[in-house]
Amino acid sequence: MEHPMNTNIKDKAIQLRTAVFYDECFPDAEVLAMILANKNHTVFNSWNKDCYAVGYNTLIGKGHILHASHLNNNYGSYVSKTSGKYPKREVFVARTEYLWEDP
Repeated sequence: MEHPMNTNIKDKAIQLRTAVFYDECFPDAEVLAMILANKNHTVFNSWNKDCYAVGYNTLIGKGHILHASHLNNNYGSYVSKTSGKYPKREVFVARTEYLWEDP
């Protein structure tokens, strides 16, 4: 399942499933990062699911397939090769969104 802004799917049922993840919990990556970093358990979606748990489970490859299947599949693959395989090692992430603008 793709982000609603990156797809031409017109099926309302599918759009509603993606809205639970993207619109109600994580409208952008910064919101996802802040909810996870602060361990914020005060935001719930219309399925009455804790957005922290939804995001955390997605990032460890165990997210709900109806919310964001490509994230679930991609992160599941990454986890199996990194933190899942080496749980005691640190994970290093390179941010590239504004790479050229960084001082």
